This record gives sequence, structure tokens and C-alpha cells, in this order.
Amino acid sequence: MSALIRASDLSVSHAGADLPVLRHVDFRIAPAEIVTVVGPNGSGKSTLVRALLGHVPADTGRVERLPPGAGQIPLVP
Repeated sequence: MSALIRASDLSVSHAGADLPVLRHVDFRIAPAEIVTVVGPNGSGKSTLVRALLGHVPADTGRVERLPPGAGQIPLVP
């Protein structure tokens, strides 16, 4: 089964930050798989979702997504 979304060696930094928010993240989400991202305030949860959706650029690594309409990625606040 192919991944709905896959991150490989994903690192993301904010402008002016000393350290990256995300460092070398690797994972995949399969179709119909339910995933919850939890962590303390400021740990990078929103940055991870934004990077996965292509809203913030990655410093390193890549994100692969199935084409639109091939699957749904629900975001529950």
C-alpha cells in the first residue's frame, strides 16, 4: 500500500532561530491510518503540519503526497 504522505529527512527552521524546529523527521501515513500529533506548546506540531502541506519550506529532506483527490488529510484543531 502506498503512503498518503511521506516525510524523509525533513528539517525546518524559523528565520533567525539558532536551531531547527524539526530535525531529520522520517515517517509515513498510510491511507485510512489515523495519526495524532501531540506535544507541549512550541514543540513544532503546527510547523510539522505546515511543512507537510507545503506551507513552509523545508531546510532539508522532502515531503511526498498523493495527488489531490487520491486521499484526504483531515486536520482537527
